[in-house]
Amino acid sequence: MRSGAVNVKLQEDHKEQEEMKRRKNNTAADPAERRSEDELQIMSLLHDIDCDDSSLDSVIRLGRIPEADDAKPRPILLRFASEEQKDKVLAKSKNLKTTRMGGAGRIFIHQDLTPNQRECRRKLVDELKQRTASGETNLIIWNGKVVQRRMTKAKPRETVVRSMQLQDRETST
Repeated sequence: MRSGAVNVKLQEDHKEQEEMKRRKNNTAADPAERRSEDELQIMSLLHDIDCDDSSLDSVIRLGRIPEADDAKPRPILLRFASEEQKDKVLAKSKNLKTTRMGGAGRIFIHQDLTPNQRECRRKLVDELKQRTASGETNLIIWNGKVVQRRMTKAKPRETVVRSMQLQDRETST
């Protein structure tokens, strides 16, 4: 009986080693398998930001497979069925930091930009970093400028719910 449990454990360890070997460079063996893994990850990401109803025309991994193990991951180009779906995903993508666990919180989604737009954006990001380093706070990039973030004076959700419950009690008595 013990030898059966040992054999099962050895098989599990062997499967784990195979899985680790396969994922060593975080790439699948063949392009079709890599493509399907990318599509599954994208669908999971869209689910996390409540965009399950978005349909993709294509998912394309850009660039060459890096030689170094510590290289940055390659970007993925997503083509949506409609511009409205793309806009919805871009609007909800700001929630990725709070919905994803572990290293996946570093994932970001943004509009595909032309080389000139990327250069302008890079300059704005550099300006934002310099101003933040000099002590300014609550800065964002908005409409091609680095501006102070507007602070809203909305009540916390709990307060609003409690006041609604109190109103309901008052009207029912």
